[in-house]
Amino acid sequence: MAGASVSIFTVKVLGEIDPLIYGHFIEHLGKCIYGGIWDPEKGVLNEKVIKSIMDLKPPVIRWPGGCFSDNYHWMDGIGPVEERPVRENLPWSLLGPEFGPQETNRFGTDEFIMFCRNVGAEPYINVNVGSGAPEEAANWVEYCNGYTDTRFGSLRAKYGHLKSYKVRYWGIGNELYGPWETGHMSAEEYTEKFIEYHDAMKAVDSEIELVAVGADHRFSDWTKTVLQKAGKYINYLSVHLYFTGALPEEGGSEIREDTKTYRRIIASSYRFQEILEWVRATIESVMGKNHGIKIAFDEWNLWWDFNQLLQANYSLRDGLWAALVLNKIIKLSNIVKMANISQLVNVIGVIQTSGENVFHTALYDVIKLYRENTQKYAISTEIFSPKFTFEPLGLLKERKEIPYIDCSATISEDGKTLSLFIINSHPKKELPTEVEIPKLRSYDKLTIKEINGPNIHAKNDYHKNEITLNQREFHQLPDKIEYALPAHSISVMILTKT
Repeated sequence: MAGASVSIFTVKVLGEIDPLIYGHFIEHLGKCIYGGIWDPEKGVLNEKVIKSIMDLKPPVIRWPGGCFSDNYHWMDGIGPVEERPVRENLPWSLLGPEFGPQETNRFGTDEFIMFCRNVGAEPYINVNVGSGAPEEAANWVEYCNGYTDTRFGSLRAKYGHLKSYKVRYWGIGNELYGPWETGHMSAEEYTEKFIEYHDAMKAVDSEIELVAVGADHRFSDWTKTVLQKAGKYINYLSVHLYFTGALPEEGGSEIREDTKTYRRIIASSYRFQEILEWVRATIESVMGKNHGIKIAFDEWNLWWDFNQLLQANYSLRDGLWAALVLNKIIKLSNIVKMANISQLVNVIGVIQTSGENVFHTALYDVIKLYRENTQKYAISTEIFSPKFTFEPLGLLKERKEIPYIDCSATISEDGKTLSLFIINSHPKKELPTEVEIPKLRSYDKLTIKEINGPNIHAKNDYHKNEITLNQREFHQLPDKIEYALPAHSISVMILTKT
């Protein structure tokens, strides 16, 4: 098989990378909150889980949903825990008590803020549009951000929290274009609601930033209508994408540990890029080029089985896919300014727990690698690589050629650190690769960190870690890097100079 080449153009800046692209999402579903983040017996945060989350350095965490948010009334979750009402967990209880156990409201606003402060993340709260009201949402803003001489700010103080929480990011509803969502409505109805929520919430705190419900190409009229009628009020437009979905008609029954599935999963990352580019083009076509609207890719992941809503273990194959998606997000850094992988713990989560036991899936390792090594600016790359084809499935409608080698490049503000995220998704073969970087000899050191395992189906669990991180360093650099990228590997090449 022929080798590959990657050219890096350090002066072609694609955009400034917002750290919020490495965000996360938690929802009251299965054991994400209770039995995951929160110990329901002790009524405290789960220490082992919190330690794992802290190591990810999450910049932002979205809560309480998701579909749950359009059924959630925030005042149920404040005040003395013994006085908080027990509610039915809608809509997840419709799938059974394991998916939607009774909502005790022991984890509410104050606990969420405490959790975010503990792990160093900015809180992102999604308000209830499906069964809520603008006044309810505005009161929530006041509870979080208001001074102690306001009605709900004083209530926060009464419960022991004198300082404002200063919650900056607020989502207005969730997936209301879909018939599965409580309060499902037309785009016209949503825009009217959004403006009402905007006016009510901004009247309390004009500094907050609002995330509107956007959609992908399958709901194209929704996105265009929302932008046409409410675009001037929108800070972020949300997009949610999963591959392949969990429904049989979306191909869930065809997800197996075989080559056909592997190629489809890898290829879907490129489809994600195309869809995000469609959203960007739609925003520009409606709002013009100087629109100021940012994309919040605030739910993304692989999901093909409803049982994954209880427990999920992602393999090296899935880690390669996540790395490819992150490469696409980096390349779209001029407009994708927030991204939240779905979800953080247990439920299709990057972290899995059982009692006090915790392990990290491949997705965890990949996100940690990217979070720790991404520099300030995305720069242009050019890739020549052997390719493969795939069979259509779900979002993948057309058979195309997909390169085995993929790369994104980032550079520090002072130009002294260059991080290249390079993936060889070939399931069996290493690929000799030439990496051309201007003035390579001006760098003092090359560090390569590589995530890999014995095969594409390697997994971690409570007893073993099949997925490993290896590191090597090189000095006295040549004019060109010639490196055999191992099969099924995720590498970051970090070049530094004094």
